[in-house]
Amino acid sequence: MKSLKNISNQALLNQLKQLVEQEQSLTISILPHLIEVERRGLYLEMAYSTLTEYCIHELGYGDSSASRRVRAARVIQRFPEVYDLLQKRQITFSAVVQVCRVLTAENKDHLLPRLAGKSRSEIDRIVAAARRAPPARLLWNWVK
Repeated sequence: MKSLKNISNQALLNQLKQLVEQEQSLTISILPHLIEVERRGLYLEMAYSTLTEYCIHELGYGDSSASRRVRAARVIQRFPEVYDLLQKRQITFSAVVQVCRVLTAENKDHLLPRLAGKSRSEIDRIVAAARRAPPARLLWNWVK
């Protein structure tokens, strides 16, 4: 491990910020690769029953890290605009993972913009409200 004891405080903070930026960029770049591995069924050829198992055993992710990446990749596959928002840093990877279970074609245009700049607890409230909201077609029938 490289010793950081002799670098200035500012250099340490600058390097850390650069590394976090690289980490975020790499995480975002990994998602389309996971989509393609799943589309091709490559994990099945390697005798894994799920993409998550492949991520754990072949890529070395922990259970929750693998699961989050697979969920985010699947959301991006269904809604490519989510990837654009991630790349532009308008929403976070964490926000995508939080919202993946409630994101639908009917609510995406309303829900996605509300995630920008929100904390985890704020996103939890947005997701909870989306869970309680009736599906659009039921609401439309009620209004008639």
